[in-house]
Amino acid sequence: MGQRTSPRLGYLGGDDGDRFTTDASGTRHYRTGDRGRLLPDGALEITGRTDNQVKVRGYRVELEEVESTLRKAPGVTDAGAYADREEARHASWPA
Repeated sequence: MGQRTSPRLGYLGGDDGDRFTTDASGTRHYRTGDRGRLLPDGALEITGRTDNQVKVRGYRVELEEVESTLRKAPGVTDAGAYADREEARHASWPA
C-alpha cells in the first residue's frame, strides 16, 4: 500500500491558516470547500461547493477567473460564466 498524505501540516508557501479548524476534541480539520451532509447510514453525501469552483473535464475552474479574463477582451464590458452540471462534462472553451 502506498504512503498516505494529508494537508494537516499545511501547504508550502501557502496562506492556509483559515483553511484549518479545530473541533472541541482538539482534532484539526481541513476546509476543502465541499459542502456535504452525513447520512443516517454513515455515508457522506457531497451536495456542492461553498465557492464557485467547478470541474470541467477533470480540471478545476474558478468561474470568477473565467469572467475576469473575458472582461479583459477588447470590446467586452461585462461577462458571466456558469456551468451546467450535465453539460460541464462536455464543455469546451473557445480559443
